[in-house]
Amino acid sequence: MSIKTFKQVLKYIEGEENIVIGGGEPTIHPKFWDIIGLCLTNRYYGTNLWMASNGSQKEIMRRLRDMARNGIMSVSVSNDKFHPPLDPDIKKWFTKDKIYDNSDMDLREFHGPRNPIRVGRSKTGIKACCCEGPFINPKGDIHHCGCPKSPKIGNVWEGIGDWDVSFDTCGLKILEEDEDEEDEEVEEYLV
Repeated sequence: MSIKTFKQVLKYIEGEENIVIGGGEPTIHPKFWDIIGLCLTNRYYGTNLWMASNGSQKEIMRRLRDMARNGIMSVSVSNDKFHPPLDPDIKKWFTKDKIYDNSDMDLREFHGPRNPIRVGRSKTGIKACCCEGPFINPKGDIHHCGCPKSPKIGNVWEGIGDWDVSFDTCGLKILEEDEDEEDEEVEEYLV
């Protein structure tokens, strides 16, 4: 996504409580720190700014660890069989220690096989969608969710057209709120 498009995304979502940055891998974007700076300038702090990373950029991850530890933004690192093994230092950096364990400000976390991020683009093999909001692609197109078959419903320059938000348009069933059922589905896939 270009910086021009990202600035338009921020204008488009003005007033929304949260922003999620994902990818591909967001830390390899040539303007990654500019994007984070724009988010913070637009008052997305702490749990309002969340990103997922595969942990591949060690020096960036060290800085992100410090930001998450101090409550500036939430950072979740993939620690599962779908991603390359994490560098031992990064594992250590994102493992909460006694100093920060009880702090509400510490926003570091791992996500892995027991708690995968279950969204349409996830490679977990789960045939369900639980996306809670729109997905904006690098061109600025707005989709119902991140699922591959989710239709375009607008763009960040013109907004959303006449679209029924109550209809599951990605073609996948919506995940139930019952966590036991979700866990069984994940467990069945992982076996």
